[in-house]
Amino acid sequence: MELIESVKNLYAEGLSVREVAGKLSVSMNSVYKLMRRKGIPRRSSAETNNFRYLRKAPSFKPSYVEFVHQAMLKTMGVALYWGEGAKRGWSIDFANSDPRMVKIFVKFLREICGVKESKLGLYLYCYPQHDVDELMNFWSKVTDIPREKFSKPYVRTDAKGKLGSKMKHGLIHVRYHDKKLVMQINKWIEECFEEILASGRGTQAAKEVAL
Repeated sequence: MELIESVKNLYAEGLSVREVAGKLSVSMNSVYKLMRRKGIPRRSSAETNNFRYLRKAPSFKPSYVEFVHQAMLKTMGVALYWGEGAKRGWSIDFANSDPRMVKIFVKFLREICGVKESKLGLYLYCYPQHDVDELMNFWSKVTDIPREKFSKPYVRTDAKGKLGSKMKHGLIHVRYHDKKLVMQINKWIEECFEEILASGRGTQAAKEVAL
């Protein structure tokens, strides 16, 4: 019974049959037989690949928030991503046209998330009235990310009239390919949300007691 539970638990944790067998010092054939006998379903290829990915070391290393300015930067970065970032998928994708917001978000990625500089990238979305080369130089300077890290820009040629005229510098996407970072920032978003709500409940309770 102990062997069966060990096989079940280790396989559920994401170990392959080979790894389970190695951990328990039994043959792979024995593991397969136990799984069939006890109705432990085999993982699909997609599930196996997902487990492998999640077990890989992340490409970023969050910093320990020690000072007030770090806490403020983390809060601002999380709030910006909550409002303007992609919450699903395999990549961080933050889109905005305000240079100050973009600068703060990139600073958040570097100083709080501890991302790898080589994995940071930019994608420009703009309109026919814009000078693409000029905008790429502008955003490269704002973010301190070199021109060669830009994906091919998208120029919306089907726009009529003055559509996009309010976006002086176009729209820039800051991208970083690592699903684990998407998951980490989503976790921070939930933590901030719960902490603010809890703080509000505490304040209201204190007022009621005072009354």
